[in-house]
Amino acid sequence: MIPARRRTITALPGSEAQETAGITDQKASRPMRVPGWLRHPVAAVSLTWLVYGILWTQQSFAYLARRGRLGDQSWLSIARGDMLSALIWALLTPVVFFAAKVFPLRQTWLAARAVVYVILAALVSVMHAGIWQQISHPEMSLLSSQFQSTFVVGFLIFFAIAAVGHRRALGEWLRRREAAATALRIELANAQLRAAKLQAIPPVLLRSLDGIAETVRRDASLTERQLTRLADYLRVALECSDDRGITPERELALEAALVALRKTGIYSDDLTLSA
Repeated sequence: MIPARRRTITALPGSEAQETAGITDQKASRPMRVPGWLRHPVAAVSLTWLVYGILWTQQSFAYLARRGRLGDQSWLSIARGDMLSALIWALLTPVVFFAAKVFPLRQTWLAARAVVYVILAALVSVMHAGIWQQISHPEMSLLSSQFQSTFVVGFLIFFAIAAVGHRRALGEWLRRREAAATALRIELANAQLRAAKLQAIPPVLLRSLDGIAETVRRDASLTERQLTRLADYLRVALECSDDRGITPERELALEAALVALRKTGIYSDDLTLSA
C-alpha cells in the first residue's frame, strides 16, 4: 500500500515513537493555507464558477472561430450565454453538495448509491439545460442538437461537484488510514525490538545443553542443578515471547536466571545475553 503522503521518519518503539509519529501526522495533514475570504463557501463557489465561465467562453470563442462559425458573434455575446450557464451551475452547486453530504458514496451499498448518483446527475443536468434554454433560447426545443453537448457536459460537471463535496469524507478516510499506518509502524518496531532481544535466548540454550552433556558424565547431582536452573531460565524466556514481550521486569528476571545458570558452571563466563 502506497501512503497518501511522504513520510520522513521511521517509527520508534514506545511513547517516543507515538509522539514523533503524532507530530509528523499533524504536519502532513495540515491544510493548505488559503485567504480567509476564500474559505467562505459562497465566495469559493462564486469565484470558481466565474473562472469556469470565463474559460468556457474563451473555449467556445476559439472553437467557433476555428470552425468558421463565429459569424457576427462577439466574445461578449458568447460570454452572456456561457456565463449564464456558469451562474446556473453556481446556484445548483449547493444542491449537489447537500446530496453528497446527506447521501455520500461509501462501501456499504456502493452499487445502489452509484445508481442513485447517476439518476441525480441526469436530473440535475436536465434541470440546468432546461433553465438555460428557457432564459437564453426559449424559441428552441430542449431536445434540439444545440443542447445535446450540454447534457453530456452537465453530467460530467455534476460528478466533479460531487467529488468536491466528498472532500471532507475523503480527508477523514485519509486520516484514519494514516493513524492505522502509524499504529502499524509502531507495532512493527516493537516486534522487531522484541525479536532482537529474543534472538539472544537460543545461544544460551545451545551452550547450556553442551555444558550439561559434559557434566552428566562426571557429576549427576550437578547435572540436576544445571537442569533446574536451565528450566528456570527457559520459563522466563517463554514468558518473554508473549504479546507483552520483554518488559524491564522480565529482562531483570531473565538476567538473574542467566546469572544463576552461569554459577552452576554450565559454560564459561564469556557468554552473555548478546551472544
